[in-house]
Amino acid sequence: HTIRTLSFLPINHVFEQVGGILLPLSIGGTISFAESLKNLAGNLAEVRPNFLLGVPAVFRLLLDRMTKKIESQPLSKALYALPLTRSLVTSKVRQAFGGNPIFVSGGAALDQKVANGLLALGIDIFQGYGITETSPVISAESPECRRVGTTGKPIAGVEIRIHEPNSEGIGEILVKGPNVMLGYFNNPEATREVLTDSWYHTGDLGRIDKDGMLSICGRVKNLIVTANGKNVYPEEVENELLNSPYIAEIMVYGHKIDETSEEVYEMIYHDCEEID
Repeated sequence: HTIRTLSFLPINHVFEQVGGILLPLSIGGTISFAESLKNLAGNLAEVRPNFLLGVPAVFRLLLDRMTKKIESQPLSKALYALPLTRSLVTSKVRQAFGGNPIFVSGGAALDQKVANGLLALGIDIFQGYGITETSPVISAESPECRRVGTTGKPIAGVEIRIHEPNSEGIGEILVKGPNVMLGYFNNPEATREVLTDSWYHTGDLGRIDKDGMLSICGRVKNLIVTANGKNVYPEEVENELLNSPYIAEIMVYGHKIDETSEEVYEMIYHDCEEID
């Protein structure tokens, strides 16, 4: 069926340019542009997009609102709680997004609980991974190859390897393929820092499972090493804490306590609606 999408991410970002603009146009799709993030809910109801490109924070918000709406209506809540009648509720959710919606998440690691929550509501959500310097897609889930918590397998023609993996198989993600940039314009020094024999050093930490599926664990520079030598990935901590209804946004970072170790600190922005 024809793609009908609502564009709300900045179109100067390559993720939105390629996935949100060029992809729909290349197959005859229709693109509507959101008035603003504040009016996103109204625009979604107006456009009823069957294809939505977004970042994890937006999908977390959408899941939260849809879940609250179901729980606020006694009949919907009762129907959704029973496996035999759940489809009566999920079909209405799908209709609100054009019938058979497809969500694509990128820009950061998607919390598995958010992905499973949307899937339970009947919405197909796929996670991808990419960087501006790789045009941007490196890997992505697909209907034929998906596993919640991963970003799927590399796209055709692209190679991935994990550089110097630790005991958990986690290391820096390196990428090679026709999608990788030739270099930074007029900046050979910066180019040499990230390109080694055509392998691009992403600066992201990840691991590849036995089936070749890639999982994103965080950023190399964000890794926190505690006094007892424990490696803490702040993105994982943030995803867990964001499950609290009282937290709207959070940043986890390493606070140095000496030359070799750090403590885990958090900056929290409370959800004022929940507190009220």
